Amino acid sequence: MARIILYKGQSQYGALGMHIDKLAQAFQNIGHMPIIIDFDKPTALNDLERELKIGCNFIFAINGVLSEFKIGEEFLCNILDVPYITLLVDHPIYHTARLDCDINKFIVTCLDYKHLDFLTEMYDKNHFMIKSFLVPGGSKSKLSREEDFEEFESNRNINLLFTGSFRGIPQREWEVNKNRTVANLMNDICDQVLANDYYLVEDAFEYVIKQRNLEFALEKRNNIKKYMVSTLTDYMASYKRYVCLETLVKEGVSIDLYGVGWSEWADNYKNIRYYGVGSVDDTLDLLTKTKLCLNINNGFAAGGHERVFNAMINGAPVISDKSLFYDKEFEEGKDIITYSWTDLSRLPEKVNNYLNNTEALWNISINARKKVQEKYTWEHKARQIIELFELSMM
Repeated sequence: MARIILYKGQSQYGALGMHIDKLAQAFQNIGHMPIIIDFDKPTALNDLERELKIGCNFIFAINGVLSEFKIGEEFLCNILDVPYITLLVDHPIYHTARLDCDINKFIVTCLDYKHLDFLTEMYDKNHFMIKSFLVPGGSKSKLSREEDFEEFESNRNINLLFTGSFRGIPQREWEVNKNRTVANLMNDICDQVLANDYYLVEDAFEYVIKQRNLEFALEKRNNIKKYMVSTLTDYMASYKRYVCLETLVKEGVSIDLYGVGWSEWADNYKNIRYYGVGSVDDTLDLLTKTKLCLNINNGFAAGGHERVFNAMINGAPVISDKSLFYDKEFEEGKDIITYSWTDLSRLPEKVNNYLNNTEALWNISINARKKVQEKYTWEHKARQIIELFELSMM
């Protein structure tokens, strides 16, 4: 039995706190002893000190939270001689300060295969003890239950649901703030991301500099690449979210919207029903009433978003932009529906066709729920993390 300390970071948004809670319960369900240290509580440091006196086998956190924790001049995990295991649910570029920490037993997991490639390229080969792929598990609502066709048809009164924060109307600010050469380079990179469903910003960067016959010294190239990734990844995520929703509502598709910041934008459209902001549990409950859940994959071209697994385990069929991971793990039209950025204009028609075919959605719901229950519950994720810990002890 492993004794596991899980850090819950200060002000981490609701889904990340839920991840820690669900993972702790999963560790317990498979016979281990999880201890959550919640750094939103004033007693956190005292709680940590108390638990460390007892000892632990490893520390787990999301997005590298408190990897930088030191006692004197040494990192805590090195003093304890235990692995620090983290799941990155964003691009690694946003967590470089934490990832730079010189932790002896540093284990990093990413929810996109290409994020692992980025770490391999940007860090010394011995910096991380282990790197691995790991997507979040699906989280069930207390209202979730399996349904026959009649129940699915009568219970699911939300046609199309999107949950997520409003990121603002995307602006290419570099058009004003950068010289023309740099601005053109950034525009070309963005255009290439949109022209290829499986490109991250770093893929587009490589393509564009090759097309321009540019070669840089390694340090210069990596610095430029890091800048482009850090600047353009967030822009592309904002752009895709905004354009996808605009494409749907302007073609008359009705959307039930849930998340921070949408009120003013939603007021412009009569076919948007805006719920406002609520808890993560509220969102999970909505999924049990949803006929079709829209996912915009946050730029994870080879990875999976928590929204997909949450929807599927609660019986809501998913329509998502393409990902190499979804292509590998799911079957189009059987347990997932996908759309392409290179042909976004067809999305409204695709949504309407499926909303007019409840039987098809019900079948997808059954198949997807089964797939997540077989491979993508939090118990499955807990076992994967335990395997990484056991490998680190070899």
